[in-house]
Amino acid sequence: ESGKFFRPDEFNGERVLNGSGKLMINVGSVGQPRDGNPDACYVLLDIDEDRISLRYRRVKYDVQRSADKIFRTSGLDRALGERLFEGH
Repeated sequence: ESGKFFRPDEFNGERVLNGSGKLMINVGSVGQPRDGNPDACYVLLDIDEDRISLRYRRVKYDVQRSADKIFRTSGLDRALGERLFEGH
């Protein structure tokens, strides 16, 4: 509810949340995590009655291969492939 944004590297990829406020979790997606890390990202989410535990995980993948597919696809902007290398 506060509108604060936290990147996974700010809490070493693991965070426990308590309370009943609103929460939005954006884990990004494979190749587009938006936090400067080009690795694929997913989250393990454990929910108890009043406790939420998040564990971000990273998986390496062939960024060059994925970018090359974008570069070869007609109608896709080259920038879509280029940003894969930066995680933005």
